[in-house]
Amino acid sequence: MGGALGPVEATLGVAYVPEQDSVGGTDNWYLSSDLAYAIGETPVTLKAHFGYEDGAFGGDDGSKVDWSLGVDYSWKFLTASVAYIDTDQGDFRNVDATVLFSLVATF
Repeated sequence: MGGALGPVEATLGVAYVPEQDSVGGTDNWYLSSDLAYAIGETPVTLKAHFGYEDGAFGGDDGSKVDWSLGVDYSWKFLTASVAYIDTDQGDFRNVDATVLFSLVATF
């Protein structure tokens, strides 16, 4: 579900996995929100993501939080992106924050 909040595009998401053996006999919820702000007449878009998970895929206490901040630069059919991604699971799963670079071509 999404829409515009003035110049900001906002998206809210919910994902649910019912209790089943393949996910450890429990269920799982994932709630997320994403924001994107295109800077005026430029090819630059600022992005933010926040997610909360509870259940089978959560952390040591059954829940986790993830988030990211990034920027996209579009030119013709190419989009170059950089994002800083992190979670609160560093101690549990030996997970470190990272910077992700990507280049996408759309045809």
